[in-house]
Amino acid sequence: VGPDDHPPDARQQIFDFAHNRGWPVFADIGSGLRTGGPPKLVIPWIEPAFEVGGLADHRAPEVILRIGRMPTAKAFSQWLTRHHEVPVVLVNSHVETHDFTGTSAATIQSSPKEALDSLGDGAGRDPEWLVAWERASARAGHAVATALPASSETAETVASLRQLDDGSSVHLASSMPIRHADGFVGNLEHDIRVLVNRGTNGIDGTIATTLGESMALDGPAVAILGDIAFLHDAGGLLAAGRSGRNLTLVVLDNGGGGIFSFLPIADVLPGETFNRLFRTPHRTDIRALAEAAGARVHTDVEAIQNATRTPGLDVVVLETDMNPVPAFRAAKRAAGAAMLAEDHVEEEAAEGHIAPDQDDQDA
Repeated sequence: VGPDDHPPDARQQIFDFAHNRGWPVFADIGSGLRTGGPPKLVIPWIEPAFEVGGLADHRAPEVILRIGRMPTAKAFSQWLTRHHEVPVVLVNSHVETHDFTGTSAATIQSSPKEALDSLGDGAGRDPEWLVAWERASARAGHAVATALPASSETAETVASLRQLDDGSSVHLASSMPIRHADGFVGNLEHDIRVLVNRGTNGIDGTIATTLGESMALDGPAVAILGDIAFLHDAGGLLAAGRSGRNLTLVVLDNGGGGIFSFLPIADVLPGETFNRLFRTPHRTDIRALAEAAGARVHTDVEAIQNATRTPGLDVVVLETDMNPVPAFRAAKRAAGAAMLAEDHVEEEAAEGHIAPDQDDQDA
């Protein structure tokens, strides 16, 4: 399920549809399906699950029902292009197909509700299939919690989201914040609304967008954004300071554009050239800029909850490692290995090499 902010009734229908069939639901963080204490069948670990050699390669589905836009996780779209033998049915209420991989065997242009109603009750359930995915998801969650360094951008993003109260909205900026959250926050118990901008707009107008969202929605509004996105919308920052809205901006300050460290060009260009053209390090005092706009400034993730409970503009500046790649990839590897762990045990047991744990037999 892609990042389309599905309303509560649509979410529940998706849950019911999947439960009746024994299907896991792989949900993007922007779908609305991963907040408010979702059922166990919602699997948040799309990136590690669909990596080359990941659990989706070992437990390939017979069919995929894809709802809405393409999920953020790059591994999923790449998995689709590697597995043309798996038919994909795309449900999309927009005129655009959002199928840049060209892998959909059929497209249903309608709302999720109309499409799921038309698909009927299904042909029965395979409880073992769903249980295997749920257990793999739980293992991945434990692995990520252990693998993430506390000072990493990914860990700071996860911690920031867990500070939010019920009724809050949070805008996850393009570039790394959406990827950190989608990949590693898992499912959230608090009933918050997650909003994203996906597409060619990039980081343009992130603060102004969040300000507009705060005017349209009840409750405190939060944005989690990088330092470059923050600086790129200084005009929006000034407007936010004058607005009187309950707005909190969480700035992941790593001194430049961290997402470019993931690209192959980072290994090709000389370090100085790469920094100047791609990382674009800045010398701006983000805290001073925020104070000039009339914001209350904090430097601790624990300040977020109190900030969202106080009217006005708050800016929480979290200094993180300059290069987000090592922590991100370490967490992804840990999650992927954890998801595979039980499958490998079962394969070896089937071949007569080892016996499954008693706990696995009793589950």
